[in-house]
Amino acid sequence: MATLRRDRAAELSAMPVPAAAALINRSVLAGVRSMHIGTLETREDILSALRSLLLAPLLRDVAIKSSRFRSLAMAAMGGLRVRSADADAAVTAVLQLLREIGVDITSAGTLEKATTPLCVAIAQTFLGAAQVLLDAGANLNELSADRSRWPLVAAAHGCSDAGMAWLLERGASLALFDENRLTIAHMLANGAEDTDFCCHWLRRAIAAEPSLLEARDKAERTPLVIAAAIGCAAEAAIATLLELGADPTSFERSR
Repeated sequence: MATLRRDRAAELSAMPVPAAAALINRSVLAGVRSMHIGTLETREDILSALRSLLLAPLLRDVAIKSSRFRSLAMAAMGGLRVRSADADAAVTAVLQLLREIGVDITSAGTLEKATTPLCVAIAQTFLGAAQVLLDAGANLNELSADRSRWPLVAAAHGCSDAGMAWLLERGASLALFDENRLTIAHMLANGAEDTDFCCHWLRRAIAAEPSLLEARDKAERTPLVIAAAIGCAAEAAIATLLELGADPTSFERSR
């Protein structure tokens, strides 16, 4: 057995870097997916095997360096497209392992412009994973590199009530806006897929930050103008904004 372990260690140490990077990604994805559907005992076995693999000196070094370009944390979370406690537990365990071996789990990587690890966790309501990221230094208000997305918007786009509440309870700002000066209120007014969710969080957001009601983007559009542009699909959002006191003459200043 000791000889087999030495042979395996030698094999991993001699592996070309591109092959090592591919092995790491496959192993992380396979580990998360297997842990998601496994029993508690098999999850512990899978995590132990993944830990042994990633602690091989070459693989650990490649994992740390490759994640600076493409986030291993986001790869792990992206491997599961389900919202469940088991999925969150699997992702949380793998993120803790990656952090343990020295991988930066909070950064998106230089090749990812449109999101961040915390955005991915929140959008999928992986709140255990989100807490691991927060403990590792993730910023509740960090914008993506292209300034199009931040955690609160990720929760809104994912229609995650739990994600919205989790962020606001921890002090997430309601005053952020993207490169086009679109605020969370604009995003919610634009979200016609789940009208109950959007109207509920429009009320809560504007109650906490009244300036959102008449906030204007670069084109001078308020949330009401955004909702009206969608038409009948956003009737509930329009009614909510008017009930909250939105200025119906704001259309005159938009362009």
